[in-house]
Amino acid sequence: MSFSWTGLLSVDEVRQFFSGGYFATTGATPLMLNFFFESKKGVLSGADMSLVKLFLKMKDLISIVIPVYNMVNTVERAILSVLNQDYANKELIVLDGGSTDGTVEIIKKYSNQIAHFVSEPDDGLYKTLIHNWRLLSGEIVGEIGADDWYCDGALSAAVDTFKRTQADVVYGDIIFIQPDGHSIYHDVHQVGLENIYHRTVNSSPATFVRRELLEDFYRHHLKGCIDEFEIAADAYLWMSLYHAGKKFSFIDPQKAIANFSITGVSSTRL
Repeated sequence: MSFSWTGLLSVDEVRQFFSGGYFATTGATPLMLNFFFESKKGVLSGADMSLVKLFLKMKDLISIVIPVYNMVNTVERAILSVLNQDYANKELIVLDGGSTDGTVEIIKKYSNQIAHFVSEPDDGLYKTLIHNWRLLSGEIVGEIGADDWYCDGALSAAVDTFKRTQADVVYGDIIFIQPDGHSIYHDVHQVGLENIYHRTVNSSPATFVRRELLEDFYRHHLKGCIDEFEIAADAYLWMSLYHAGKKFSFIDPQKAIANFSITGVSSTRL
């Protein structure tokens, strides 16, 4: 069924749209059903349609988080790798730990394209994520370091895989960038998920997860032991989700999703 926003929709038409498919799995669906089907009679007004449009905008929205601290030489590349993706329904959140090297000034150049920007001293990456969780609106969440960057088409490929497989986590290949600029292609598909407990199967810059799972992990599982994880909580996350039987799907067709600088914090301190 195709819908035109210029006319009025019947309640049955809205019910048909919101009752099935990928969008029906989100927390917004019960609210929409209650609002439209219990309080509305006949057709929806123009004001009602504005609400419909708002929730449609949330459909397949992907939130990308860039945590950063004093990364003046690379943060712009990371930001542009998100903004220049061909997937339109995205939001960018930048969490700065109180940079003093010019990083903030670079970020502010893109203020009109960044959904949320926070710059304040913090107690570490994961405490910052927990504290600012409310800023994320997307059904899908990805995180990329300020010295890493996405490959072209990464977000489209991730969302397409979520839609096709109804997975909880999707992940793809990654390119490791060495300090001398040399690159190494990491074919994660050949490693096998059964090795996730003792090998790098998926790298966070090339991995995307459903928001509700990530929120539950940060707020309930990680919060009690956060001081034990300076930089490796993401590995704990993926292992925990795999152990809990959550569905992981490899992004197909196979392609590199992100470039990972092995001079970053997590690569030099693990």
